[in-house]
Amino acid sequence: DGARAPITSAMNYRQLTTAEASLATPGTYRITTGQRAGRTARQALVGGVWRPVRAAPAAPPAGATPSPAQLQPPMRQAPRAQEGEEDAGPILESELPRRARIVETTNVLIAETYVSRGAPTQGALAPTGQGFELRPVTHPNAIFVDEGFTFELLNDGRPIPGLHVSAVRGGDPYAAQRTTGEATTDLQGRATLTLAQPGIYVLETRYPAREPGTRAAPAAKSYTYSLTFEVTR
Repeated sequence: DGARAPITSAMNYRQLTTAEASLATPGTYRITTGQRAGRTARQALVGGVWRPVRAAPAAPPAGATPSPAQLQPPMRQAPRAQEGEEDAGPILESELPRRARIVETTNVLIAETYVSRGAPTQGALAPTGQGFELRPVTHPNAIFVDEGFTFELLNDGRPIPGLHVSAVRGGDPYAAQRTTGEATTDLQGRATLTLAQPGIYVLETRYPAREPGTRAAPAAKSYTYSLTFEVTR
């Protein structure tokens, strides 16, 4: 019905977290991590191209046993760009040119799913108008193979055109082709994923999209979003 309530039963393990959500009344529930701060990184403008900055691993103190991370081989640098090409690979902090322009970026992580007790309802599907969001047009608990999944992508309530989305089908980690559906949003921020088989899927996208080697400054905040849903016949 649009009311929010925290999930307090989470159990944290080394590799995963489990939780139980109380579905007190019939209807559809949106289960979400919310916007969680992820990795913070630095990008440097080098030769007209923004490149990730990597810190050199610290040397162990004299006589100390090296850690597993320190025993790893040095980071492989991307091949040096040839004349007329742009080097977009990572650069070590020690190799940065003097007075290089550096931007700190933060990635925000969002993972969601929808669960219905009884008949699906619409209250939980409404966007909040804050940050990056996926607004389902097709109900996430009523997606069929012959109809596909239609949705809108929004940032602060405004549509995001031209954003690429992919879907991965679960249950077959050794499949030669993991990506089983792709789509790009139109001018209204809307797209439809066509999915050929029933099963559990994870939709993934990043905003703003960014190509390696671009000359545009990276956004201070970016979003990585995933939605788990089921497709039935």
